[in-house]
Amino acid sequence: MLNNYFLVALRALRRNSTYTLVNVVGLALGMACCALILILVYHEWSYDRFHENADSIHRTYFQWQNPEGETSYQAMMTPEFTESLRNEFPQVQRATPYVTGNQNLEFGDQVVRYLLAEVHNDFFTMFSFPLLAGDTRSLLLAPDEIAISQEVATAAFNVGPENWEAALGKTVSITRSEVKYDFTVAGVFKTIPSNSSIQLDAAISFENYATLRLGGNNWGGRVTTYAQLTPGSVAADLEAASPPFMEREFGDYLSELKEAELLAPGEDSYGMKLQGLPEMHTSLEVFLPYEVAAHNPTYSYILLGIGILILLIACINFMTLSVGQSASRAREVGIRKVLGAHRGQLMRQYFGESTALALIALFLGVGITFLALPWFGSLAGVTLSVSELSPMLALTAVIGLVIVVGVVAGGYPAVVLSRFQPSRVLKGNVRSLRQNRLTQSLVVLQYTISIGLIIATGIMSQQLNFMFNMDLGYDKEAIVTVTAGGISPADAEPVLAEFKRRLEPHSEIKFVERSGSAFTRGSDRNTWQDASGKSHSAYNFGVGYDYLELMGMKMAEGRFFSEEYASDPMNSIVVNEALVADQGLVNPVGQKLVGWLDFIYAESPTIIGVVKNFHFQSLHQEVLLAIPKTMRIGVYILLAVMVGAFFTHIMAAEWQRLIINVSIAAFLIGIRYLRAVVLPAAENE
Repeated sequence: MLNNYFLVALRALRRNSTYTLVNVVGLALGMACCALILILVYHEWSYDRFHENADSIHRTYFQWQNPEGETSYQAMMTPEFTESLRNEFPQVQRATPYVTGNQNLEFGDQVVRYLLAEVHNDFFTMFSFPLLAGDTRSLLLAPDEIAISQEVATAAFNVGPENWEAALGKTVSITRSEVKYDFTVAGVFKTIPSNSSIQLDAAISFENYATLRLGGNNWGGRVTTYAQLTPGSVAADLEAASPPFMEREFGDYLSELKEAELLAPGEDSYGMKLQGLPEMHTSLEVFLPYEVAAHNPTYSYILLGIGILILLIACINFMTLSVGQSASRAREVGIRKVLGAHRGQLMRQYFGESTALALIALFLGVGITFLALPWFGSLAGVTLSVSELSPMLALTAVIGLVIVVGVVAGGYPAVVLSRFQPSRVLKGNVRSLRQNRLTQSLVVLQYTISIGLIIATGIMSQQLNFMFNMDLGYDKEAIVTVTAGGISPADAEPVLAEFKRRLEPHSEIKFVERSGSAFTRGSDRNTWQDASGKSHSAYNFGVGYDYLELMGMKMAEGRFFSEEYASDPMNSIVVNEALVADQGLVNPVGQKLVGWLDFIYAESPTIIGVVKNFHFQSLHQEVLLAIPKTMRIGVYILLAVMVGAFFTHIMAAEWQRLIINVSIAAFLIGIRYLRAVVLPAAENE
């Protein structure tokens, strides 16, 4: 019987080769697109879950509330915080600070810049970064030891899988302020997976922090602290008991918050929080100073929805094509029933054919997925690999796709074809299933989804165009940022002056100027109180005299800093239009910014100029939203037209062709609307 099913299915598919080819290719493309999206989403959701102790490792951060109930977070702890945490709470089994920075590593005559981390000995015991050479228990116990990645070991010492141990004992040097520090390679660790929030090329003991300070700074906090709790310990218990501990560790800062009336009364308004390691990558509230940037989980859900819609389109296409073949196979059904075939046998026959098509499409789709995966990963900006998927998950996904496409998509044609009456069929009295209300509804649904995705693609394309061509308030072209790492504050001035002196004679270089930080590499934010006691917060950049011309910024009023005015460095300040609006200043030039950085300025600095607003953060920030209100209204209008068209068809099936034409017209009108109305309005918002 099974052999007969197979032969009949093979003959039917071969007889309708065009139908088979279209169905297989359509299903394969739909499956491949869905599989690529699933791999990307799984990659984002799998971050940091490969660690053996992932469920017991937490990142600590400081949380407090202001009198209005708004919550603020501080992710960077003081250098002493890790040891205090370990001594205060017996539930902490292991703990390590974590701070990174790009650093020049010297191997003989080679000098290569790598991402260096400073950590405690517990680091490689807590996290599952396997060693290819060395002993985890003793690694980094000595301050002059260094652990390097396999890539660094290969590049520096020409070692490989057959002799990783040959790198042990080699010397790696770091030079700071003309002082050379030598480290002995004590371990070689395996390449860190791409789905790890923690990325580094080399690590040294945190005991070097005093002389080789890495990382940034935030009111004294410079490091991330990770804690591994003992089995059975609950993070909430530590959080509940933390206010007195945080009072001792951050008493000065809490006092400043209270004086500025930025802290709500009561001990329950502040405390230590412990964030689970697997939660870091999808948590947008708390800043990740040294780890991979957090991922908005909403994007994953959107991508997952798009993948499901693409697969749904492929399934509907399969069903409608199968139904379209109903008339040509009606006589076959009638003859088989006359010869004694019952309905169950016919349903199994057609289920088998659809499942066979699904399997063929699956194999083709898997091939397309493997070929497209590197390109898709590059497009998404991540390294994707099928090997990241667990075997059970991959098997479940394969079986699920076959069942969804083979059984669900092929189920309706199988049920309908098996219901044909022999007497009517053999007389040629068969009404085409293409006139069936459900079939027509599926066609309209397919058109609706397709048009919706096309419109969404058009909107995203226009949105990207808007972002790329947006006037940021400065000229970003031909500007190169050079980080002056490894220089002490005392040595910075002569080094930067010499660097500028050597570059200025080159005709290709128009300006050379310094700044405290580049837009792409962080900024300082300060809070202060004005004369009335009202609190304000603003970002600040320390810059040189030629910075305005170098960046191509424009002055709204007043002047920029000038060497002609000796008082500018310590008595003057330049603000942007947003700060003027926030302060409610009228004729701001000449007024003093009371309270601003009073720990630096002897008296409140005078505003000498107002620069036009410029975007030093994402366009999602307050200065200008990336999605203008008018664009969102346009999207809602188009979606309303499509949904209305679909439900109108459900009520009156004979309007199918008209509704499809209306949907296509809505799409064309929508694109025209975006180009003619929305984008010009967006530029003016």
